[in-house]
Amino acid sequence: LLPRIKGVLGQHTYSDILVWGNKFIGKTWKETVENCKDETFIYLQANEHLGHGKPLASWMPDLATDYHYPINYKSDFKLPEGKYVAFHMASMRGIRAYNAWLPETWADFLQAFHKMFPDWKFVAMGGAWDVDTVWELEGILDDKFPLINLVGKTKIEDAIKIIKNADYYMGFSSGLNCIANVVSTPCCALWPKEQMELMYSHVDPAMVATRDYMGFLYDSPHRVFLRIKNKLKEINKCSTEGTQEEALSSSVKT
Repeated sequence: LLPRIKGVLGQHTYSDILVWGNKFIGKTWKETVENCKDETFIYLQANEHLGHGKPLASWMPDLATDYHYPINYKSDFKLPEGKYVAFHMASMRGIRAYNAWLPETWADFLQAFHKMFPDWKFVAMGGAWDVDTVWELEGILDDKFPLINLVGKTKIEDAIKIIKNADYYMGFSSGLNCIANVVSTPCCALWPKEQMELMYSHVDPAMVATRDYMGFLYDSPHRVFLRIKNKLKEINKCSTEGTQEEALSSSVKT
C-alpha cells in the first residue's frame, strides 16, 4: 500500500535482522550505506531504538522523518453516518497478556463517552481473533447502544478508510493506532507498562503538542475519559460547527 515500496518476506527471522544490524548499521544513513557497500540488501529496523524511548527523528538523523505519508488504498466500504469513534479492544488473550481493559471496563468507558456525546456512534475494530471481546461487549451493552461491530469484517484498506474518516480513535496499542497517527486522526492509545517506552517515541511531536495524540498506561475508564474529555469537546464542537456551515451553505444555494 506504500508508494515506491515493494514488500518481500525473506528467509530470515527478526533475530537475524538484529544480529546483521549490530554488524553493519551505523549511527547515520550515510555511515550505514558505507558499511553495506558490499552487501546485496540492507536490513533495517527502528524497533530497538523506539523501544528505548528514543524519538523516531533521532534514528538515522541525516534522513528526513515523515510522520504522515501517502498510503495507496481503495475501499468501497460504506462509512457510518455522523460522528463516530473507532476503537480496538484486542483479543482476550492479548488483554490477559498485558493486563489491559476487559470488555466490562470498555463498557464503562463507552457508556461515559455516550452520556456526554449522545450523537456519536462507536465502531468496534479488530481482526477475526478479537471477536471474543466484542461479543462480550455486545452482551453487556444495551441493545439500543449505538455500537457498530466491524471486528473481523474489514480488509486493511477498509480499516484505513474507517480510521482516516473517524472523528476519534481509541484503543489497545497496535498497528491501528499507528495508522491513526499516519493519517492524522486524533487518538488515544492505551499501553501496558511493558511497552511504556514506546508510548511517545514513534509519534509526531506536533500531534502530541496539540493533544491530537495522547498515550496512557491502562488506568480506570473514568480517569482516562477525564483526560481526553476536553479534546473530545473540541472535536465535537468543530464537527458540529462544520455541519451547521454545510447546512447553511446548502440552504443558501437552494
